[in-house]
Amino acid sequence: MQNNNKNNFKVLVWFSLLTLLFTSSSFSQHRGDNLAFQGWRDDNNNGIKAVAMGRAYTSLSGDINSLFWNPAGLVGIAGPQFSIAANTYNQVWRENQWYRPNRQFVNLAFYLDRLYTPDPANNGIFDNQIFFDTTQTYFVEEPKLGLDPFSEEAADWQVSQSGTQLNNISGAYPLIIAEQEFVISAAYATQSMILDYDRNTTHLDPHIGSDEYGAVIERVTSAGDSVRVNWSDYNRERQGDLKSIIFGLGYKVIDNIKVGFSTNILSSAVDESQQITQLGYFDLLGGPNRFKFSYDSVDTKTTGNSDFSAVKWTLGAIAEINSFSIGVSFGLPYTVTREWNTSTTTDSLTVLKSFNSTDSGTDELSIPLSYAVGISFKPVNELVIAFNFGKNNYSNAEFSFAHGDSTNRGWVDQTIVGFGVEYAAFDFLSFLAGYRYSSAYFVPDGSGIQDSGPAINGFTVGLSANIVYGRIDLAYEYKTMKYEDIYYSNTNYSYESASNFYFGYTITL
Repeated sequence: MQNNNKNNFKVLVWFSLLTLLFTSSSFSQHRGDNLAFQGWRDDNNNGIKAVAMGRAYTSLSGDINSLFWNPAGLVGIAGPQFSIAANTYNQVWRENQWYRPNRQFVNLAFYLDRLYTPDPANNGIFDNQIFFDTTQTYFVEEPKLGLDPFSEEAADWQVSQSGTQLNNISGAYPLIIAEQEFVISAAYATQSMILDYDRNTTHLDPHIGSDEYGAVIERVTSAGDSVRVNWSDYNRERQGDLKSIIFGLGYKVIDNIKVGFSTNILSSAVDESQQITQLGYFDLLGGPNRFKFSYDSVDTKTTGNSDFSAVKWTLGAIAEINSFSIGVSFGLPYTVTREWNTSTTTDSLTVLKSFNSTDSGTDELSIPLSYAVGISFKPVNELVIAFNFGKNNYSNAEFSFAHGDSTNRGWVDQTIVGFGVEYAAFDFLSFLAGYRYSSAYFVPDGSGIQDSGPAINGFTVGLSANIVYGRIDLAYEYKTMKYEDIYYSNTNYSYESASNFYFGYTITL
């Protein structure tokens, strides 16, 4: 009996090591990527007026908001300015996986869509034998029809994260040195949230219906081969604040030319976890509906934390010509460092044993030059119209991992377009609105466009009201992203949304 226990424990240890190996080497429907730089966004949420105007703030000046967008715009601040702001956030993720029956494995889609729940007593029995067995009850639920595939009603799962946080505390002070105009500025800010959630309730290894992963079904049916496909529930999440300490300097070269630079010290400590819970496995064999399913529970969970750090430099300039203003800012190349520690536990109900391990390391992400160009127009004193175009050259980003990572696919370039307006309806009150488009820096599986990610659309409204000794700014933003992962066997409809409310108070002395 003792020898059997030792043998079972050895089996579990080897199985655990293989599980860790395969979870780091299988892509699994672009779900199942290892913890790396997910959730890191070079996304600026600071400056309430800037957010309300669709972040089209590269060409605007004379306000402390410019510290976060183009430091050249600090020039024009007439007196000392101090600002404090906060915001609420609510992020939603959901997904709907829809499987299509294959002519060789017709009933397989019933399992994966959870329309049919197999009986554990039928482990290892061919599905067609169960189907035609008159003593068995082969009950298949009716699928939901007529629903928007991206809707909450159609989703297999939905999760959300929400909270309130400090947006920024900032200050700016104009100086005259040797008859030259300067403005110095500094801020402590939450630049963005590192929020990441990824789940796949049908994590298949190997994946049955993707050309990229070897077209398992085609290999089985054409060569008469047999393949074991593990079916798991995959879950990964990460949450933390990306804190920022910013120093900026603006300088007036001549009356209509301004330049500036800023340095941004970024840091974040995040908690993270990744879990793969195996439900069972399919044995696929050649022949019509020749497959077996068996329950087999193995749970592998990794928890830990990551410390992100980086230092960014931004250079900017603004030229003013009559009612027009043109601005440009450059984000110089920088490196993001991730220092991480993890603990992994694998539990198996088959042999009633656990295996534990710990690991740590340092990963790096080198981000190349980025730029933004803006133009604003003031046709009348009461109206400002602003437009922005930006580019993050993420396709040239370089990743360095402590242990290597074959699940990492790299990023693609990100294009950002912003449009905003400010209308001063009264001397004391202005209304603001904006729109912002940006492309995600990943490419969905099966996409015909391989050099650009799905669209993220954001709409904003806000107001700015002058009160005694200062100004109150309010902004509301709503963003959405929809995309499809497409395979021979299924389509995954993924949806993300974010709603944010910003409020701030600025004093000019």
